[in-house]
Amino acid sequence: MDPRGREGFDETSQRVPRVPPREADEVRFACGEIRGRPGVCDTWWVDLRYGQYLVQVQSTDVPAEDPSVPPWLDQLVAGVDAEFAEVVPRP
Repeated sequence: MDPRGREGFDETSQRVPRVPPREADEVRFACGEIRGRPGVCDTWWVDLRYGQYLVQVQSTDVPAEDPSVPPWLDQLVAGVDAEFAEVVPRP
């Protein structure tokens, strides 16, 4: 992900979820910070890798001063993680 200039954002920064997905092999949370408002995000990208499969979730939220991952996004990703853990073949 391009750290500057993506879709009109000042920066895209990595964030750590409150409850990391347990089943994914790799997890990446990033948010798009609004120009002129450092640390304030309104768009989120989540990448979850399960072996050869990559699941991407993108969401748009009301801009929040809280720099942490929104609780509703944590819950959504936990649900996606549980579903994919059941259907993705494992070695």
